[in-house]
Amino acid sequence: MPKKSVARVASAPPPPTPAIAEVLLSSQFLESIPDAIVAVQHDGTIVRVNSQTEALFGYRSGELVGKKIEILVPERFRPQA
Repeated sequence: MPKKSVARVASAPPPPTPAIAEVLLSSQFLESIPDAIVAVQHDGTIVRVNSQTEALFGYRSGELVGKKIEILVPERFRPQA
């Protein structure tokens, strides 16, 4: 008997609770990750980066926090207005 294919619809996970968000954005957690991490708000504003991000892009944390994520995208790849 042939197997039936099953379509699955994935829904977005619920937003994290404030307690979970606080842990995920903690410096201790972000620094434990070996990759560059950039945490942004829904509007693209950078709220936190780890030291791997600083090393990769050559910016200090204070130069990135509060800026739009596009600052990390080379100008030639940015959408033209």
